[in-house]
Amino acid sequence: MAIKTCPICSGEFDHPSRATCSKACRYALVSRKHKANGIKPPGSDPEASRKRITGPNAPWWKGGRAMTATGYVRVLAPDGWQWPSMVDKQGRIREHRMVMALHMGRALARREVVHHINGDRADNRLKNLRLHASHSEHMQAHH
Repeated sequence: MAIKTCPICSGEFDHPSRATCSKACRYALVSRKHKANGIKPPGSDPEASRKRITGPNAPWWKGGRAMTATGYVRVLAPDGWQWPSMVDKQGRIREHRMVMALHMGRALARREVVHHINGDRADNRLKNLRLHASHSEHMQAHH
């Protein structure tokens, strides 16, 4: 076999189909070629990320509503939602807690539990919801 010289580190190697001596040199070679040809790695173009289709313009948009694995409905918090402590990191809030907070006119504390009277966690009508001050009070209401 013929001994080759690596174009990146100038090391010698003998492999018939490789252009470089190692993976690290291969990555460096590809990066060098991409840079020379103006090719950017994925995710590095801020203009492209601004053009991504999100929110109401996306064809898969469902109005900001999503069902959790446990059957609760989560919604996108409305713009200017007055109680940010109730919103999670994704800007969503559980719909039953939002309905109760709007009815009460205040933010709900984390310890407060909103109970679905008919047991259907997706039925978030006000007449189907009852507020309990704590988990223990909620459990007592069940028994």
